[in-house]
Amino acid sequence: MSIFTEDRVAFYVHLHTFEGDFDKSQSQLRAISSAWTATVLAAIAVLITTGATPIAVPKDGQLVPIGLIDIRSDALAYLRAIICLVGSAGVAAFWYIDQGVYQRLLHSVFAYGLFLESKDPSLPQIRSGMYWANLDVTNRLGIFYRAQFWLFVAVSLGSDIVGRALGHASPTWGVWWIIGVHFVLALAWDIFFSYTSPSLLMLIEDQYPEFAKELPVSRKAGIAGSDPEKRRLAFLARIRHQSKTEPSPSPPQASLTASVA
Repeated sequence: MSIFTEDRVAFYVHLHTFEGDFDKSQSQLRAISSAWTATVLAAIAVLITTGATPIAVPKDGQLVPIGLIDIRSDALAYLRAIICLVGSAGVAAFWYIDQGVYQRLLHSVFAYGLFLESKDPSLPQIRSGMYWANLDVTNRLGIFYRAQFWLFVAVSLGSDIVGRALGHASPTWGVWWIIGVHFVLALAWDIFFSYTSPSLLMLIEDQYPEFAKELPVSRKAGIAGSDPEKRRLAFLARIRHQSKTEPSPSPPQASLTASVA
């Protein structure tokens, strides 16, 4: 049954404008985040090569090396660890703006589109088909930022080892302390923020609790009082614009058996 009397298709199509605006903003943020990561990695590479370059001063028309390379290597080791920590902090900021702000706004529009399609099966079931193909992919969307976040943790550790190997300097426990703090903060952010970010399904359950009971779930999902396969078939029937009284097509096995007989 339609919940609109006129211009319902135009209103439904207009939702795509909001989705496109939010999606464009997210794409721009991800491009900026990628540029940020590349810049930080380039800075770390410069620090590694600088730490391995002997220090020389002009004397009598020649460059004479002086014994400050160990002191400079230690200073650059601290700087590399701090830059990696700042790099992860920048990625976390981009993640918050992308997933914590724009993704929620996009979810609100997408969830409303899903709700409209459930109320009016005559509408194009585009969002329903997209949801059927991927289910709730909220946590998987954050992999883009989690990969960069943990990359800086690995680079912080690896660059210190490589930098000291090239500079022939002894390990400094203060640098390892910074790297340890970096790892703990990364783990805490990943567990308490990234994986617990509100998902599309959580938003639908809050705004449209009855509609949430109709959404398909994974076949492995153990939901009390719910038949995941029945929900999936009913949802798929609506995507195919099949009426409740329309008989479902016969399984291929049955047709093959009949032809053989």
